[in-house]
Amino acid sequence: MLRQNIRLRICFGMMGHFIGSHPWWFLITPLIVSAGLGSGFYLLKDRISNDIEEQFTPVDGPAKMERKYIEETFPGSDSMFSRLRLSSDGNYGTLIATSSRNILTHLSSIYSPSPTPLPSYFQF
Repeated sequence: MLRQNIRLRICFGMMGHFIGSHPWWFLITPLIVSAGLGSGFYLLKDRISNDIEEQFTPVDGPAKMERKYIEETFPGSDSMFSRLRLSSDGNYGTLIATSSRNILTHLSSIYSPSPTPLPSYFQF
């Protein structure tokens, strides 16, 4: 038992000395290997698929059959659109409009009516 501890101590001492005397090899080599192996993710064709239902549910699973039943029984109505009533994440868009100036101030200066005096019961 004592002989094994001495052997391990010598082995780890030599390894530590080697790593300590060549630190750049042990800092740069893992980065290069990780970059080389990680670059393979760019070649994957499946990386563009983000359909959770397709990836994580069985082909003939009950969830897909129930969704099909709901969509056939209760067809969607475009007249009363609500994102919460969709049976799936469908194709719809949201528009966010921005302006470089304050729209409310600009519109109020254009369309503001002439100031009217307050009625007498509002005056103090």
